[in-house]
Amino acid sequence: MNDYLQNCNAVNCDVADDQLTDGFRTAVEKSYSRVFKIAQDEWERRFGGKDPSDACVSVRISSRAPRRALTSIASGIA
Repeated sequence: MNDYLQNCNAVNCDVADDQLTDGFRTAVEKSYSRVFKIAQDEWERRFGGKDPSDACVSVRISSRAPRRALTSIASGIA
């Protein structure tokens, strides 16, 4: 009878551990979702949906290379 009670207690402990683990997981997921939402709202407030890296880079495309670059390439200077 004593072994039966020990087995039941072990099963109950496993169930309790699983429930506790699930509870912690749920709490972490809710906290993460809350932090993610706050960060997303802050990003939208600061940058208005624009990618801030767009303002940092400008690209100029030309159909011809500048004369100075062509001279450097022709003389072998890199």
